[in-house]
Amino acid sequence: MKSVKGEVGIEVVGRMIRLRLPRSASSTRYISLGIPDTPENRKLAQQTAWTIETDIKSGNLDLSLGKYKLLVHPKPTQALLVPSVQELWQMYQEYKKPSLAETTYYQEYCQRFARCISACPIKDTSKAKDIRDWLVANRSLHTAKALLRHLSAACELAGITNYFQGLVESIKTPKPRSIDPFTPAERYLIVTGIHKHYKNFTQFLFLTGCRPGEAVGLRWQSIAPDYSYIIFSESYGHGNRKPTKTNVVRRFPCNSSLAGVLRGLEPGGNLTPVFRAVKGGIINWKEYREEVWARCLDLAGVRYRCPYQTRHTFITECLEAGITAQQVALWVGNSPEVIYRHYAGTISSPDVPDLRSWEPRKANPSKP
Repeated sequence: MKSVKGEVGIEVVGRMIRLRLPRSASSTRYISLGIPDTPENRKLAQQTAWTIETDIKSGNLDLSLGKYKLLVHPKPTQALLVPSVQELWQMYQEYKKPSLAETTYYQEYCQRFARCISACPIKDTSKAKDIRDWLVANRSLHTAKALLRHLSAACELAGITNYFQGLVESIKTPKPRSIDPFTPAERYLIVTGIHKHYKNFTQFLFLTGCRPGEAVGLRWQSIAPDYSYIIFSESYGHGNRKPTKTNVVRRFPCNSSLAGVLRGLEPGGNLTPVFRAVKGGIINWKEYREEVWARCLDLAGVRYRCPYQTRHTFITECLEAGITAQQVALWVGNSPEVIYRHYAGTISSPDVPDLRSWEPRKANPSKP
């Protein structure tokens, strides 16, 4: 319901009614009434809005706003005036639902984050710091920070005191190692646990070691008809196509595993992306990383590393298999110098060969 300038507006957020005050009236813009949107409650909200307008005109506005909540709840309790964390999350879910993909809404908001809130023994929004401490102790730091960010936004939308403000910044995450490859066991858990729509995409990252933009931007014109090789010639990021990072076009040979992944996809026209988002179109890397990938690692119990580590995993495994740095560099679009400099300390050290160099050579009996 839109109000004219100077009037108190009535809004519905997550099926709950709140009042919007004129900017000049108070530093607090919203009053969350803590009542669902029904015809009876609309009348009650309108009467409260008229009372506020009268007080504004007479200069008697209660800046604490408590008087107006009493009009809705004559015998108020903290539970009525301030929603619990679960109630706050339900309102936020409903608010976000129209703007989210269906799978994201159910997997992230209705399952992943909702389960965290349900498991947390602290339900009082005023105890946000305790909620933060519980999340840090019982969930990954990535999940903790994401949920606290959402809860802070939910408080702002509901017009209640935002006890979560600034808590995300208070979580200090250790600086990740630049190269931190996954073990074969971790890779298996990720590939088998990832959202089924993104399974082939995730396998592709592990099997090629390509950069994220190269995988996201890959088109069918770059796949050999018999799936024997791939041409990496472009990258995609921030809505634009561009050359690869090193401006080098490279040919990547497909082994049987990689060819099998590509054959399992529905082929498209030459300019169609090989990997597409759930609703079609190019995959949003940020959404994949923060929602699909993070959720998978969280549920699988795998220590969080960003999906770029799939590239480091591929390079490390190739070097451990005895493939030369020169060959690996050609496959992944690096220089041998970069491979030597960054990966020499990450591969498992083989045993030093027994060269017996200290033993004198035996004389050749055939020579005098």
